[in-house]
Amino acid sequence: MASAPRQAGRMDTALATLRDAIAELEEIDDTAHLLARAAVATTTLGFDRAMISSVSGGTWVPVAGHIERDPAWASQIVAAGQARPEVIDTSLPEAEVIRRRKAILVDDVSKLPRCYAAIIEISKGRRYVAAPILANRTVIGFIHADAFYRSRTFTDTDMQLMGLFGEFLGAAMSRVRMLDDLRVLRGELDGISTRIADLERSWCGQPHPSGRPGWNVTTERAQPPGARAPSGRAHSLTRRELEVLEFVAEGATNARIARALTISEGTVKGHMKHILRKLGAANRAEAVSHWLRLNSPSGRP
Repeated sequence: MASAPRQAGRMDTALATLRDAIAELEEIDDTAHLLARAAVATTTLGFDRAMISSVSGGTWVPVAGHIERDPAWASQIVAAGQARPEVIDTSLPEAEVIRRRKAILVDDVSKLPRCYAAIIEISKGRRYVAAPILANRTVIGFIHADAFYRSRTFTDTDMQLMGLFGEFLGAAMSRVRMLDDLRVLRGELDGISTRIADLERSWCGQPHPSGRPGWNVTTERAQPPGARAPSGRAHSLTRRELEVLEFVAEGATNARIARALTISEGTVKGHMKHILRKLGAANRAEAVSHWLRLNSPSGRP
């Protein structure tokens, strides 16, 4: 048995790793990116495979996964689960996770009355830790992790870390969902404000900004055939995405941006992916061009 000082040292190291994982996830404000990075972060807690799942209406569906040595395998496992969502009943050990809202250790799936067959069949997993993702004390998902390549023994520390991580991830999910709702509301309010301004111009006899008759308050312009319509606007970018885009405009590499903002290169790549999507850009140069045009008073770079 390990001595008390050695156990304390291991716990300190584990908590430091958990803090680092949480710090990175706190920078993310996109649901899909958050879940994907959460799966990666789980493997930094002493595991080599991880899967994040949603739980809704008694149905369990994998949504993200990560395997250090074989990312493609992780994608196949998640796809298998999404093709065959599992209904949770008392014969599944995960029902205990929901009931107790605590992490559990499944020591041997062959001894279970029932398991998530579609996942076990493709993952070849036999021993794993499962923890609840909690939002307002409600289980909204699971974190599953194992040590497939290392074949190590799980400890109470592993259970505690997974439980803490599940609580954090639930809070992070709630935050991101709230931000998503706020963005939608802001877009709706922007649209209402534009329509009100157009009506005011019409009532005052001022020219409509589109050059159309005053009674037509629609301000959208038809796009030429084949033109790409921007999928987002500058104001839809988050503070962090704007910071990344400013560095990109200066010609900075992902490595330089990561060092400047004290984040990983993977996080920079994730931000760039969302920037391109929001601005409707195909590459970095096009994103910068769109951003400059949207922020220019004349609408031109």
